Amino acid sequence: MDITTIDNIKKSGKKDENMKITLIGRPSRELTYLAKQLYIDQYLQKVITFRYLDVNDSRETIKLFFRLKKGNEINKLTNAVLSTYVLNSLLRKLSHPFLKQSSIEFAHHTSDKYFSFIASNYLPLNSDIYHGWMNYSLNSFKKISKKNPKGIKVLELYTIHPDSIRKIHKKYFGENTYFIFPSQKRDEIIDEEIEICDAIIAPSEFVKKSLNNLDDSKVHIIPFGTDCLKFFPKEKGNDFYFQEELVVLFVGNITYTKGFDLLYNAIEFLRNKKRKIKFKVVGSVAEIYSSRFKTIIKNIEYLGRIPHDKLNDVYNSAHLLALPSYYESGPLVAYEALAAGLPVIITENMNPLVENGKNGYFTKINDMNDVADKINRVYENRDWLVEASHYARETALKNTWEARYSNLIRLYEQLLKQRSEI
Repeated sequence: MDITTIDNIKKSGKKDENMKITLIGRPSRELTYLAKQLYIDQYLQKVITFRYLDVNDSRETIKLFFRLKKGNEINKLTNAVLSTYVLNSLLRKLSHPFLKQSSIEFAHHTSDKYFSFIASNYLPLNSDIYHGWMNYSLNSFKKISKKNPKGIKVLELYTIHPDSIRKIHKKYFGENTYFIFPSQKRDEIIDEEIEICDAIIAPSEFVKKSLNNLDDSKVHIIPFGTDCLKFFPKEKGNDFYFQEELVVLFVGNITYTKGFDLLYNAIEFLRNKKRKIKFKVVGSVAEIYSSRFKTIIKNIEYLGRIPHDKLNDVYNSAHLLALPSYYESGPLVAYEALAAGLPVIITENMNPLVENGKNGYFTKINDMNDVADKINRVYENRDWLVEASHYARETALKNTWEARYSNLIRLYEQLLKQRSEI
């Protein structure tokens, strides 16, 4: 994961000098940007996560820890629970002989519970806002409810409810036990987090609907953002858009649930119809898909895993991004592609930024023919491709990390105002 440096984040201008905010969760791009902007605006009281925020993975964190680095002031406000990584790795190795594929979910669930417990012990008891991520916040929320009843608990959902994931798997893939299902115990934790929190942030309508008609007043849809300085369209002549060969890009985990097989079959269908299409692929191949991938790789330009700071060049080498997933929360690669000027073909309702027919197309879930039809529309209408590419960039410029931050600050202030009026 690429980390945005504090020097690259502008001061947004504080509104409430006294607001103190604590963040609890996994080291994601959304948490990292939020923490650094809150720090600059002097709202940040504490970050509790798996590692420090100015490094890119756990190994760099360990090096930083042993060097006792003090150059970045935000580290002094960060509790990095490094042992979460160690526990997860050990559990996977020790349980794999007995649990096989299920060892992955067992290790994730157990280490998440461990982090939730440890995080609650680092918690400041005088924050105004406690912004926690699903799966990681239950112990902290319980403690705040007892020790700081005026503290506002905000839960962020980064994916759909685990019960919805299981239902999708069962509907489209049957009872195949090789898939990694969220354990039933996750439902209990997330349901309790939802019950105990004061507000919920969902990145898309699709995620919100997975909560089974929860009170609308409690759920706030705030999309993710992107860095439009890092991801941008490079200068291209008309020849690029009107060349006969259409370049379709996939970025993500290469597996069935991401709709990769649907996409590959759709492209092969079009190739058999004499359409010239290059299929570029970036990402890691899931174990469940590895044997299938070996049989089709000869028909794919496989780039492997690409460093995040090199992805803009990849986006700019393609005409469109395709993600016909079975479920998504609001994939960040779609935000990045739009910022780079790529229209996005994605399963309907799975990204709030894609507007059907303007900066991309929606596809029906589990419908290879529909995926093929939408790619073919782009293939046959290059004038639309030019217009959609411009509109994609315009959309991204309205949905930056800065815009998301402003929306979050407004929500925090609204929640504090409501609490003060009680």
